[in-house]
Amino acid sequence: MKFRYDIQGIRAIAVLTVFVFHLGFLPNGYLGVDIFFVISGFLITGILNKEFINGTYSIKEFYLRRLRRIIPLVLIVNIIALIIGFIIMLPDDYENLAQSVVATNFFSNNILQYITTGNYWDVVNDYKPLMHTWSLGVEEQYYLLFPVIFLFLTKRKNKLFTILLVLTCISLLSFIFTKNEAGAFYLLHNRFFEISVGGLATLKQQEIKSNKNVANISLLLLFIIIFLDFGLSNQIKVVLTVALTCLLILHNTTYSLSNKFLSFKPIVFLGTISFSIYMWHQLVFATYRYLFGLEMNFIAGVLFFVIILILSVLSYYFVEDYFRNSKKVSTKNVLIFTISLFLITTIVSLFIYIKGGIVKDFPILNITTQNAKRGINSEYNDRIYKLSGNFNTTKTKVLIIGDSFGRDWGNILLESNYKNNVEVKYC
Repeated sequence: MKFRYDIQGIRAIAVLTVFVFHLGFLPNGYLGVDIFFVISGFLITGILNKEFINGTYSIKEFYLRRLRRIIPLVLIVNIIALIIGFIIMLPDDYENLAQSVVATNFFSNNILQYITTGNYWDVVNDYKPLMHTWSLGVEEQYYLLFPVIFLFLTKRKNKLFTILLVLTCISLLSFIFTKNEAGAFYLLHNRFFEISVGGLATLKQQEIKSNKNVANISLLLLFIIIFLDFGLSNQIKVVLTVALTCLLILHNTTYSLSNKFLSFKPIVFLGTISFSIYMWHQLVFATYRYLFGLEMNFIAGVLFFVIILILSVLSYYFVEDYFRNSKKVSTKNVLIFTISLFLITTIVSLFIYIKGGIVKDFPILNITTQNAKRGINSEYNDRIYKLSGNFNTTKTKVLIIGDSFGRDWGNILLESNYKNNVEVKYC
């Protein structure tokens, strides 16, 4: 396939919108992930279909390419997240991070997020260094299944388009009509159509005559959906984003205004390092928020952009570009590196999980590695439930009625200087 600089530009738009969204300044910026899905389906389906037609298709080679492209950086980010977590995190949060590392290693953090948090917009996600790897889970689950389709095809009767079309329609209907919002966001069968639509586009691109007006309008409408809020449902915004991204890719031409913008060298460069930007940004944001709080201003955003840009440039040239180049590193060495780091991060994370995140002493919490066990945080938070019933002392009586905020206040009161002078009850 001919290299397209404009697609790198679209990648840049996708990653920058996600970046700004996670800063807290662009409510619809999460749609950048949907743009990524379409691009991925367009490019990879085109490559695999061409290999199939030329007789060079190999599932083994496809998986090796994906391994070279994705796994080294993911594992490096995971191990750095574990190191940072060891330094700054409380036990319960470190235990949750360990869960995320294992889930990310097995491309299933989307499933973990679905089971645990459920709501992508929950504030707690802002403090999770690996929250964003849910999208890798969806994409890699797709590419574990997609290549198998070619085993049932023949060059004479290549039914790939028909098969993809049927699966796309099923997934789209499931996404639109499901009442499970968390499932619609996180699970593969509801996200399948976003990647497969890109695949359908690449299979029909030779039959479609490019139209610069369609490309220009598609890019404009894409910006409008991302930057403005018309009160549309998430399903409608996602479907529109997917459709407009497809139209933009199919109709963009050398002579369009959209192409001039998307092929602008700085934008192309950001698209080239977009995977590194995506992998680093949430780790940096979550670390800052964990130490200093949720709110970020414009100046902080600019500073973070510079920091993440530096990290991304380094990881692109010394990790991404290095590992995917078979002339620089052999398949054997790639496998040794990735398997070793995979085992290290997985085993360490399982140990952290078993220990409930208590892998060092926390004197201020009266917690040590000697009494390490899972569930200490829950025991602490839930102890106030035992304080029910009637008052039965002459101490100052305090009745707490409330939710988790009330329970937190009760625990604070029970550890304050007033603890011996009050009788606390909760209902």
